[in-house]
Amino acid sequence: MIKQSGKTLTKKAITDIDQAYLQELGLTKSMIYETGPCPRPEILTEGQIKSTLEERNLSSNGTRSELNARLTQDNYACSNATLPAIQNSTIASIIHYSIDSDCLRIETCADIPLNISGNIYSKSLKVTFDVEPCSFLS
Repeated sequence: MIKQSGKTLTKKAITDIDQAYLQELGLTKSMIYETGPCPRPEILTEGQIKSTLEERNLSSNGTRSELNARLTQDNYACSNATLPAIQNSTIASIIHYSIDSDCLRIETCADIPLNISGNIYSKSLKVTFDVEPCSFLS
């Protein structure tokens, strides 16, 4: 009975501390949980990769490694440019980016682990950069 009461009190204290940290950061629990991980090819299912490749009119045949490479290459390339690959493996495991085929949008995403009271939350932060070509015309 005492052991169970201790567990209950400990869980309540952790929940209260988590809530206090989130409040201090100006976040809600739904903000922490509402975004999924960044859409890096290595964490997508094979079906998701094949579906994405087919949507882009690219071949969905090959080994998992070949599919990952094909999607990654397409993520980094557009009609006029190719984005550089992230060489640092630690950064590459956190950051993902892609450019639209028309070169007018770059989507970036970072999977940020948050350690709050010993609990690890993962939050994906997504930013999109849109280029408006008409803004450059005089």
